[in-house]
Amino acid sequence: MSEDAGSHATGPAPVARLGLRRVRVGAVIAVALLIGLVVWLLLRDGNSHSSTSPIPKGSKAVPISLQGLGTIASLGIRIYWVGERRGSTYELTKTADNRIFIRYLPAGVPIGSDKQYLTIGTYPFRDAFAATGRLARKSTSVGIGIGKNGVAFYDRGTPTSVFLAYRGSDYQIEVYDPSARQAQQVVASGQVRAVG
Repeated sequence: MSEDAGSHATGPAPVARLGLRRVRVGAVIAVALLIGLVVWLLLRDGNSHSSTSPIPKGSKAVPISLQGLGTIASLGIRIYWVGERRGSTYELTKTADNRIFIRYLPAGVPIGSDKQYLTIGTYPFRDAFAATGRLARKSTSVGIGIGKNGVAFYDRGTPTSVFLAYRGSDYQIEVYDPSARQAQQVVASGQVRAVG
């Protein structure tokens, strides 16, 4: 009987250890997934754009005139661009999450073309200046001077997209061009400004 009692005393312990081990493995997996999600969100919002246009696939683009841009700005909708470009057609895309893209198309290129051209994205982003500044200090970032009231950078892995924000603004701006040199020059020269 004492042998029987001893086997009952030690029987549940391995089962309990096995259950505890499963909980630990599950917790490690959950933490790893959470870390992966946080890293993905940080990269997605900051600088993980590919070397192709930042406009999401499947978004509806429409032609817009200078007058149309002015009307939108007069309604209090913030849109950044690099000003009027002679011979360009302006294409506007707005996403469901209120990101707005102005793309500069050469004369004769149809709206919605798959080819890549200069594109300015305006992203609503709370305290964009501080957030962009943090991203600009990452080891993979290269800063571009735009004055004390602005911060701009590109990531070494995606030099065709330059991100910037101005002090006191709740908008992050992305300047994309298939030529990294052109994208960076547009930002460094101070051409980026709000419509109106």
